[in-house]
Amino acid sequence: MKLPTRRLIVLAMAGQLANAYAGDLSPHAFATLTQVDYYRNVTQQELVSCGESVQALLKRNASWDREGNCIVIGQQLCRADFEAALRELRKPAARAALRAYHYAFVTALNGIAPQKNEPRDGYERRQQELQHLLAHAWTRFELAE
Repeated sequence: MKLPTRRLIVLAMAGQLANAYAGDLSPHAFATLTQVDYYRNVTQQELVSCGESVQALLKRNASWDREGNCIVIGQQLCRADFEAALRELRKPAARAALRAYHYAFVTALNGIAPQKNEPRDGYERRQQELQHLLAHAWTRFELAE
């Protein structure tokens, strides 16, 4: 299975495998990574990437409409990985918990968009709450698995 280069770099940066260093980013370097681990890494990378786009916009006082695509792209990128991760799980409780994590991820990704006339500290507080909910959803998944 050949993975896109961007995802290989993301996985290497996440530090999931000892042999995933800059000199060895071949697909076989990630053979022990499960679909669930891969899905988690991709969701985290999408949140960071989209969040950085928004922060750059906020610093420039630019309009969100121009670069609001990162939300849609992130959801599309992660959907197939989510389905693959679900197929890997056997326990119904783990499947339900992963669905809850995916819902929390989509909610957090949608929440990246600043609300109209939202003060910067209110935006940052809301982002922290969404990250907190996402972290709890993942912990519940780990316990169910």
